[in-house]
Amino acid sequence: RQKLHRANVQFLSKPVKDGTTGTVIVLTTPDAQRTMLAYQ
Repeated sequence: RQKLHRANVQFLSKPVKDGTTGTVIVLTTPDAQRTMLAYQ
């Protein structure tokens, strides 16, 4: 998360402290092409 902040990635939600969760990052280009990265 800190590395993403340094890369100017903005987060729309707060981190979840309890429970099992994963992370999804969606990269969107100006022409609306998308790449989705998901991991747990």
